Amino acid sequence: MLPAVVVDSTRAFAYQWIIWRIFGLHPPEGNTFWAQHYQAYGIIINLIANVHVPMSFYIECLLSSNLTEFCETFYLTSVVLVEQVKYFNVWRIRGQLKRFHQILHHLDGRLQHQSERDIVEQHIELVTRIFLGLFRWFVIILTSSMLFVACTAEQELAFPTWYPWNWQRSNRVYLFTVIWQTLSLYSLALMTLSNDTYPMSYMTMVAGHYRALAQRVSMIGHGRESQSLAYEQLIDCIRDHQIILLQRLVSIIQDTMSSVFFYQFACTACSICTFAFYIFFVKVSFSKLLHLFFMFVAIVFETFIICYATEDIGLGAEQLYHAIYACNWLDQSIEFRRTLLLMLNRAQRSVTIVAAHSMPVRMTTFLAVIKTAYSMFTLLNKIKS
Repeated sequence: MLPAVVVDSTRAFAYQWIIWRIFGLHPPEGNTFWAQHYQAYGIIINLIANVHVPMSFYIECLLSSNLTEFCETFYLTSVVLVEQVKYFNVWRIRGQLKRFHQILHHLDGRLQHQSERDIVEQHIELVTRIFLGLFRWFVIILTSSMLFVACTAEQELAFPTWYPWNWQRSNRVYLFTVIWQTLSLYSLALMTLSNDTYPMSYMTMVAGHYRALAQRVSMIGHGRESQSLAYEQLIDCIRDHQIILLQRLVSIIQDTMSSVFFYQFACTACSICTFAFYIFFVKVSFSKLLHLFFMFVAIVFETFIICYATEDIGLGAEQLYHAIYACNWLDQSIEFRRTLLLMLNRAQRSVTIVAAHSMPVRMTTFLAVIKTAYSMFTLLNKIKS
């Protein structure tokens, strides 16, 4: 008989933690040269990535002289602002995320059947595919921006940003500015990639363990185990459901990401609104239009994956509710049935993540964000008219 494959749910977050190490948020262990000088490195990289790069967008937005220029700069400026908020939130909650990892390791060790391990592995693969897919999309965005710069007849930058020098003074200065902006955009893209995917990754793994627990519950009593053993298995499942999943994992997500979700929704609505205004009322070349289309999809997808992941947790909880009926409770003791009723009562309560401690995060929330963006666009259209 082949040994059971050990599952490590934290593999789903490996890419994010690599990026956070690049940006100075995840110090290496040991007493190596890299570990000794990591703090100085973190200060330098953050001065560039979180001071210089964002300020170039903010100042350009403030220097807008009319509504059209403001819309051209604001859709990206708002994204940069929210990404900074997310970044500092990661810095604030690093310890809680590591505690999250410890709980996941505990849950991984409690997986009893290969079917449960397969469910968790499928969710790890799903998270990895979404991360790599979004990474490729960001590469497409950056490639399209360079294509726009290469195709334009005049000296233009891929994104409207402010620099303390006249970048149109000569071809050499212009080339240096384009290279500098490209490097800045790559650093911003890496930060955005980790910030946008880590909430989805953690919530998807909660949903995966919910489904694995449902699979375990549905198999209770269908084997040759005694009634006492079946009752012990039920108690173990209740402990995972009550103590680990609901009181720890979901609460960590709620406490650490609630406010960030609200900022994300507000940013997406404002960005889509100003983005659409610029597209409809400003004549742009095909290369820039293509580049803006890729940007638009990325901005919308940032909110979509959050709402999708929270919805997935709810579906996982609902699957646990149905799994309770699927176990062989008819052949069990009275004590088993009474305990199962308590678990059923708790499983009937919906699991909902809320933004800003008031707004439920669902797929309907995503539609509400789109509707809000359309309403704001209509208002801007009236102002222009």
